[in-house]
Amino acid sequence: MRILIVEDIFEMRESLKQKLESFGFDVLEAENGSEGLKVLENNQVRFVLSDIQMPIMNGIEFLIKARKQYPTLPIFIMTGYSPYSEQEVLALGATEYYEKLFLDLNKIARRFIIRPA
Repeated sequence: MRILIVEDIFEMRESLKQKLESFGFDVLEAENGSEGLKVLENNQVRFVLSDIQMPIMNGIEFLIKARKQYPTLPIFIMTGYSPYSEQEVLALGATEYYEKLFLDLNKIARRFIIRPA
């Protein structure tokens, strides 16, 4: 099952990738929302995990554009800091909103696979 991580910080992206690969996911990566949209155009993914604060195209812009093109694609938004409230992000179409400190990949994985690692 292929998924996409959109995160500008390499170390965070790698950490998420390793954990999600341990669940059996095939992980694609993008450093910003613009790259994320290109990945979505060229690949079928089961869900997206995206940061908010990124250069070039932030996670909110990405969410709005991705939601228009892929209305049923689950998009999980995570942030270390955001000027947007959880309610605002959910109203824009996010499937769920997480603070990075409380991000539970086990919970997300259980929605898409039978047995989490």
